Amino acid sequence: MNKLLMVCIVAAFSFSPCFVFAEDSNPVAASGRPSLEQFKQKRKAMLEERRQERQTFRESLKNKTPQERITAITQRRTQRYGELSTRADERHRERMARLEERLAANSNLTDAQKAEIKKFREEQYQSFKTKRQEQFQKNQVKLDELVSKPELTPKDAKTAIQEQVKSQQAEKKAFIAQQQEKKKSFWDSIRDSFKAKK
Repeated sequence: MNKLLMVCIVAAFSFSPCFVFAEDSNPVAASGRPSLEQFKQKRKAMLEERRQERQTFRESLKNKTPQERITAITQRRTQRYGELSTRADERHRERMARLEERLAANSNLTDAQKAEIKKFREEQYQSFKTKRQEQFQKNQVKLDELVSKPELTPKDAKTAIQEQVKSQQAEKKAFIAQQQEKKKSFWDSIRDSFKAKK
C-alpha cells in the first residue's frame, strides 16, 4: 500500500468526528446563565485555537517518514482524546456542583428526589463517557485495519472511512435519542411524584 495513503487514512481518522466534546463556557450573565453572544465568542476562539493547533501539527509532519507520521498522528489522536476526556470530566464536576447548589436551594423536592436526580445525572454522564470510549476504540481498530492492508486503494480507503463515519453518526443519533427518552421519562416521573405530593 502506498505510504502516502496510509498517512491519509491515519489523518482522516485523527480529525474525524467521534463525539464532540463541546466546550462549556462559563461566562455568567446577571441571570446566572451565559449569554448567547459570550458563548459564540468563546466557541469561535476555541475553534480558531484548534485550527491553529491542527495547522502546526500538520506542518510538523512534513519532514517525517510515512511510518513516523503514522506514529505521530496516532499518538496525537490518543493524547487529544485524553485531553478532551479530562475536560469533559471537569465540566461534569462543575455541572454537578451547580446541580448540588440548585437542589440545596430547592425546598419543594424531598431528599430522596434530590438523591435520585443526582444519581440519574451521574448515570447519564457515565453512559455518554462509555459511548465515547467505545467509539474511540472502534476508530482505533478500524484505523489499524486500514493501515495493515497494503492492497487497499485510496478510493477503497476513502469509502471505508466514509462508511465508518456514517455508521458512527447513525449510532450517535440513536444513542442520543435513547438518552433523551430516558431523560424525559425520568423527569416525567419526578413531576408525577411532585404532583402526587401536593
